[in-house]
Amino acid sequence: MKRVLCIIWSLLFLLSPVCVFATENEENMQSEEKVYSKPRLMVTSYEISGGHISPENTATLSITIKNTSNTTAVKNIKLSLHGTSENLRCADMPSEHINVIYAGSSFQWKKELKALYNIEEKEHTMTLTMEYEDSDGLSYSESETIYIEVRQSTELSFSGVVLPLSMIQGENTPLSIELMNTGKADLYNCRVQPEIDSINCSGSLFAGNISSGEQRILTVTLRSEGERLGKTAGKITITYEDSYGMIYTETVEVSTEIKEKPVSEDQQAESVKGKNSFWWLFLSVGIITGGVSGFLITYFINDAKKRKEDDKRL
Repeated sequence: MKRVLCIIWSLLFLLSPVCVFATENEENMQSEEKVYSKPRLMVTSYEISGGHISPENTATLSITIKNTSNTTAVKNIKLSLHGTSENLRCADMPSEHINVIYAGSSFQWKKELKALYNIEEKEHTMTLTMEYEDSDGLSYSESETIYIEVRQSTELSFSGVVLPLSMIQGENTPLSIELMNTGKADLYNCRVQPEIDSINCSGSLFAGNISSGEQRILTVTLRSEGERLGKTAGKITITYEDSYGMIYTETVEVSTEIKEKPVSEDQQAESVKGKNSFWWLFLSVGIITGGVSGFLITYFINDAKKRKEDDKRL
């Protein structure tokens, strides 16, 4: 029995250095894991209210930030948001301090954004910087890029969209319409479509694309058709699109009066000449008729007198 115990104690004595080495190796691995498994913050999603921002109003940007570590919380967090263009910025202070984001948890950061009036219409970028510390006080920094869509308002001014007070039946009347892009965004597929009763407008007028600040003048020829006279009305419709394919429509009600075409001086002279020809004809017939009648009356009177004289002689 004593011999068996001695053998056991001898084995334990021989194996003890191996156990100590394994324990030390495990502690070293845990230490290395602690050094290299740093906590990390990352943006998991973001959105802007309304889907875009324009210079007329502010928009709220919501950013979801997650601590991807399953074991380590981050603290003393500084969040900063800056636009790559000075024309897109935070409406208030661009930075904010957060106390802690626990392991595996998320935090939603909201910032009001504003765009200056002369900002270019396109997709702009902003940079989110996240500075933080772990439980041992080690500092880290991460950056993410945020994409913000900026849209400018569309604005089209126009003049000349009015008919003359009257139009002459069967005659052409020119109408000039002036279009002016007074907004900051380019306009596309600009078109003018007149629709007026009893007036032929030869279809629509296509102005094409009009850049910001550009002016375009279109001329259409109007012509009254048919026998209609008097008041007539209709509308002139102006349509255009922005760079995102949204269609805008402006409609102006118009009216005019169709008058009968006046008789020219030549036509009046011809009419008078025609009438005068008939008067001469009537006058000639009257003179001839009167002459014949006078002749016959004189002849019969003289003949009657002659017969009476002959009767007396007998």
